[in-house]
Amino acid sequence: MTLEMLEQYADICSEIKTWETELNALYRKYNGKVTDTVRGSSDEYPYTEHPITISGVQTQPNKRIRLREERLKRRRTEAEEKREQIEDFIDMLQDSQLKQIIHYHYIKGYSWVKTAGMVNNKESAVRMKVKRYFE
Repeated sequence: MTLEMLEQYADICSEIKTWETELNALYRKYNGKVTDTVRGSSDEYPYTEHPITISGVQTQPNKRIRLREERLKRRRTEAEEKREQIEDFIDMLQDSQLKQIIHYHYIKGYSWVKTAGMVNNKESAVRMKVKRYFE
């Protein structure tokens, strides 16, 4: 685990929400109902041509929709795996104070000052503890 990966935790969580939102929008947009307009004529004389709207249920999404869905699911899964790696790393830490510092600053997004207050330490000491761990 690197400090750079840890600093991306909030962005990774945001990315997961983005892909979930995109998937939900895709499902809402293509919920199986399809409509189209065709041209037809009256079955009696004078056989005038007019538009006819037809609708039905699409039993399988088309290839473009399936590919988009697979891509979004793959992106979401990759981001979830990264998030889990970071959380597993935090869980394996032995130093309780370091675990709290990382939780408050990188996971919760607290400032260094607020994080230092939460662990009853000085800001510079908290920053230094994290820096030394990752060196």
